[in-house]
Amino acid sequence: MRVFRRAAMLLFAAVMLSAASVALAGPGADWAKLLRDGQRHLERGDAKAAEAKFSAAIGRAPQRAEAHYQRGVARRQLKQLDAALADFRRAAELDAKLAEARNNIGALLHEKGQLESAERQFVAAVKIKPNYGEAWYNLGLVRFDRRDFAAAVSAYQRAAALRPKDPDVLVNWAGALHRLGKRPEALEVLRRAARIAPKDALVRANIGQLLADAGQLAAARAELEKALELDGGNVKVYQLLARFWARDGRMDRAQATLKRGQRMLPKVAALHCMEGKVLRKLGKAKQAMAAFSRCLALSPPHQHQRPLLLMAMLEVSSQRCAAAKRLLERAKLAAAVTRRVLAPCAKP
Repeated sequence: MRVFRRAAMLLFAAVMLSAASVALAGPGADWAKLLRDGQRHLERGDAKAAEAKFSAAIGRAPQRAEAHYQRGVARRQLKQLDAALADFRRAAELDAKLAEARNNIGALLHEKGQLESAERQFVAAVKIKPNYGEAWYNLGLVRFDRRDFAAAVSAYQRAAALRPKDPDVLVNWAGALHRLGKRPEALEVLRRAARIAPKDALVRANIGQLLADAGQLAAARAELEKALELDGGNVKVYQLLARFWARDGRMDRAQATLKRGQRMLPKVAALHCMEGKVLRKLGKAKQAMAAFSRCLALSPPHQHQRPLLLMAMLEVSSQRCAAAKRLLERAKLAAAVTRRVLAPCAKP
């Protein structure tokens, strides 16, 4: 279970107006005022009004990068991703030194799943602005997603030097170290994060996972229970504590932990899928199928494959191969995966 990962810090921040920028807009121009008004709308949470002000500013001075950039920020908040991306690209064309535009292009490309292109934009951002901690962090995230863990570690190290009190940077750095098999180093980085943010439940939970992996079960349990005490609404903490009990052979405690999580977070599908796996190990096939069905019902359509696959595997283990095949057809998995799941059905 990958638990270290946190969301990318996209940082769709405003670009500050300088006196030089205002002067370049031309005598008597209201371009700077339009930008300031738009920024005030953004700060108040009115992205639509902000977009209108920035569009007006572009009409006054279409060759100025700032207004295009700011409109991109507003459009991102309005979830107009393609339009925001076009604005950030235009801002980068107009001002080759605007590292923030490169960072935001990379962030949107990352969101679209275009990882290689996103990485190029983050690399460009840190070349323009070597002390840009957010861009180094985002570079680490995209390299992690591309499974280039050594390069991700390098980026996170730079981000940590520039953002030494940011626990998210340290958590993701530890995750990359963990993927490289460097558990002691990952644990050291997480302990550093715990000193910075002693009440961060995810940091505690990750420490607990690494201690469990190292066989230090008593210490691991203490960290995981502390994490749950700190944040009873964190799904990953419930998952990790349940996993701890399961690896210790205490399936009853694992299920009880997941049930507790479901009471706190009744609409989180992952807790039901995990309960189904625990019930399957307990030999309770009917209850496991019910848990997987709840997971499916709570999952958005684009996440239906996993619960359908789990249900199909359970049907195969019960020799209900026709039912398993129907579930796999609904899941629309790759043919090789379907064949592998159904392989026991072909045996005499």
